[in-house]
Amino acid sequence: MVLHFSQVQAHKYGVLSLYRNLIRKARFVSQDESISDLLREIFHRFKIDLRSHRIRSLLLRGEELNEKFSKTILNGAPSQEIAELISSIKLILAPAAEAKLETPILNPVRSDMEIQDIQARNSQKQKLNDWMQKEIKNKRKENLMSTKTPPDTVYLKEITQPEVLFKLRVQAIDKLKTTLQKGPYKAQIAYKSGLKYPAYMIRVPWGGLWRERRFLYQAMLETDRLNEATTQLANNKSLMKKYYDMENQWDRLTGHSDGDWLSVFRIAEKEIDAQSSKLVSEIKEYNKRQIQISHLTQKQLDAYYEARKANFTQLVKELKNYELNPHHSDIDLGELLEIYNFKSPTKLPLLGIN
Repeated sequence: MVLHFSQVQAHKYGVLSLYRNLIRKARFVSQDESISDLLREIFHRFKIDLRSHRIRSLLLRGEELNEKFSKTILNGAPSQEIAELISSIKLILAPAAEAKLETPILNPVRSDMEIQDIQARNSQKQKLNDWMQKEIKNKRKENLMSTKTPPDTVYLKEITQPEVLFKLRVQAIDKLKTTLQKGPYKAQIAYKSGLKYPAYMIRVPWGGLWRERRFLYQAMLETDRLNEATTQLANNKSLMKKYYDMENQWDRLTGHSDGDWLSVFRIAEKEIDAQSSKLVSEIKEYNKRQIQISHLTQKQLDAYYEARKANFTQLVKELKNYELNPHHSDIDLGELLEIYNFKSPTKLPLLGIN
C-alpha cells in the first residue's frame, strides 16, 4: 500500500532540514525574532495539512525563501529589502488577509440592471457551488478526499471543477444517446373525461398543445354550467311541483285553464338539452381536428428526431478527433454540444463556462 507523504521518512527529513536552515538564516537576516516567529507559525500551521499539492507549493516557496536568505547574508541588504522579505513571508501566512487589504471597499449605488446582473451571476455561482459540494461529498464518501481538512481552493478550482464539468457533459451525451435509441417522440392521443362527451388530447413530450388546453378549458366551464343548471332546475321542479299540480287542479275545477304550469320546466329542460347537444357536436368536431393535428405533429416530431439524430452522429464523429480528458482536453465539450444544437448542462455564461 502506498504511504501518504506525511509518513515517508525522506519527506520528514527534508522538511526538518529546510526548517532549520530557514530559522538559522532568519536570525542572521534580522536581529530580532520577527522573521523566525513568522516561519515557526507557518510550519506549525501547516504541519497537519495533508494536501500534497498545497504542501508542495509551500515547500517550493520555502526553497525560494532560503535562497533569498543566502543572498541577503552574502551580499547584505538594506532595511527596505528586509521589510519586503518580511511582507512576502506574511503573505504566505495569510494571503487572503493581505489581498483583502489591497482592495478598497466600495459601496456604490447600483442601477436595477446592475443588480439584476449581480443576482444572475450569484445564481450561477450558487449552481456551480452546488455541483462542487456534491462532488466533494462523493469523493469524501469514497475516501478520495480528506474529511478532516477543508479542501484547498486552488485544488477545487484547477482539479475538481474541470472534473465536475466534464462529468456532467459526458452524462449529458450518454443521456442523449439513450434518448435517441428510443426512437422519435410520439404524439399520443389521450381522452379527457368529465365532459359531455370524451374529448381527445394530444400528448407530446412538452405537454399538451395550447389550443387543446384552451378549448378543453372552455368545454369544462360549459359542462359545469350545464350540470349546475340541470341540478338547479331539478331542485326547483321538486320544490314547486306540488304547488303547480295544485294550480293545475284548481284551473280544471274552475274551467279557466291557461296551460300546464309544469311546462316551464319542460321548456327549460329542452333548452339545456339543446345546449348540451351543441357542446357534444363541438367536441366531436374538435376530436376530428385533433386526429388531423396529431398526424401533422407526428411528422414534425419525426423530422425533429432525424435532425437530432444526424447532429448526434456528427457530434460522435467529431469527438473521435479529440482526446477527452477533464484536465487536458483539446475541445470544450459544452461548447461542442452548443455547436451541434444540443443544450449544454453546464452553461453558465456569466462565469465564462459553456
